[in-house]
Amino acid sequence: MLDLAFGRQMHKFCFGIQLNNDARVETALMDMYFKCGDSKAGLEIFQRSLNRNMVMWGAIISNFAQSSRPDEALNLFHNYILEYGFVDSVIILAVLRACSSLTAKIRGVEIHGLVVKLGFDSDVFVGGPWLIYGALKAFLDMQFEKVRPNAVTIASMLSVCAQLSVMMLCKEVHGYLLRKEFESNILVSNSLITTYAKCGDISSSWAIFEKMPERNEVSWNSILLGLGMHGHADETFGLFERMEAAGMKPDRVTFTALLSACSHAGRVEEGLKYFKRMVQDYKIEPQLEQYTCMVDLLGRAGHLSHAYDIILTMPCGPDDRIWGSLLGSCKIHGDERLAEIVADHIFELDPTSIGYRTLLANLYEDYGKWNEVTRIRSDIRGMGLKKTPGCSWIEVDSNVHIFTAGDKSHNQSEEIYITIDSLTSETRKAGYIPQPLTVSVGLDEVSNENLISIKDDDLLFSVASRKNNQKVSTEMMIG
Repeated sequence: MLDLAFGRQMHKFCFGIQLNNDARVETALMDMYFKCGDSKAGLEIFQRSLNRNMVMWGAIISNFAQSSRPDEALNLFHNYILEYGFVDSVIILAVLRACSSLTAKIRGVEIHGLVVKLGFDSDVFVGGPWLIYGALKAFLDMQFEKVRPNAVTIASMLSVCAQLSVMMLCKEVHGYLLRKEFESNILVSNSLITTYAKCGDISSSWAIFEKMPERNEVSWNSILLGLGMHGHADETFGLFERMEAAGMKPDRVTFTALLSACSHAGRVEEGLKYFKRMVQDYKIEPQLEQYTCMVDLLGRAGHLSHAYDIILTMPCGPDDRIWGSLLGSCKIHGDERLAEIVADHIFELDPTSIGYRTLLANLYEDYGKWNEVTRIRSDIRGMGLKKTPGCSWIEVDSNVHIFTAGDKSHNQSEEIYITIDSLTSETRKAGYIPQPLTVSVGLDEVSNENLISIKDDDLLFSVASRKNNQKVSTEMMIG
């Protein structure tokens, strides 16, 4: 609820009980004023504060960047460097967002030099925003030099948007395309369909598809994949019938989209039907991608033996992804015996896989086999493996919020965790039993059976739940 009047009352209340000089309260108040549109009051709190820390600096820089005031953000970053003499990835992330503005290209190059010198260019959180900035800078440079981009350039730009799931940038590029009458280009339209779907807006993907004056196989496959990705199985099946009626011949990508839709929706019979049609009606020889979809479909539905038989009998060699899909299904359905067999195949293909070792350890933990959990933990430690925390992000009204597993760095983390507790309580009432947090495998030497697992996508979902109640635009991305 963005209520400036209420926020000011809370500010007075904090002042009355002498909490206004607490760094955490100051940061929260500053953020509140920016979010409610009173950036002047937010800046005054920052300027008067005697407790400035890195969190407060990151918050003020981020808020100016997100308020379309990049110059102020960059000036604050300069002052931060003078005061602290060093930076971390959170500050770099905030200032790179400011550099994505049209007016900050030169400063952006300077920041990139700093990023490389400090070794932040390999940081996953910094690399994503820098990729956005780099692509946008190249795109803007072309316009400055009066070089009209062609369809391939536009498609490449949209590919960046799709890979990073940045809705705001996608809409900006789309707006440019409409002004320059690019949208009628089939390559560009296909890219827009894919990009909007990956950014979470399947309605826009559908609208673009329906308006296309002509379509090719990629057009049909793109919207089929998008519909399946968003769980619209019936719409996917109906569109496939339209595709056939239009005389368009399906290919392997088409059937991957259909099988994936069946898997997400748990539609086993339809999946078996489409797999059979692919082979018998269209004489398409399945490859690893289609077999993986079938194993995932059958495994999720509990048909583990059938899924295992498919892997053993398929003509192509299995990879760790198809075995990993079956291992995940074994975990879901509690098949310890098959899980051990599958894990042996995975570790033979990829001995350094920590993700699958953790998954197997979680299964052993479910069965109370603590000796096996300890053995796997020792193996991970002995091999020097480290698990990268999961990362997800959500775009809310053009602002991107990034979360890692167990993250508490967000300036609204207290509200987010309250929302998670509320959602967890509701799921318990519905009969769901949350899993204990497994931190003894691949992370720290800590185990707490009473601690509920807080994953990156849990944090993301709680933000989406809160923001949807406020009637604002949210787009979710899980990395």
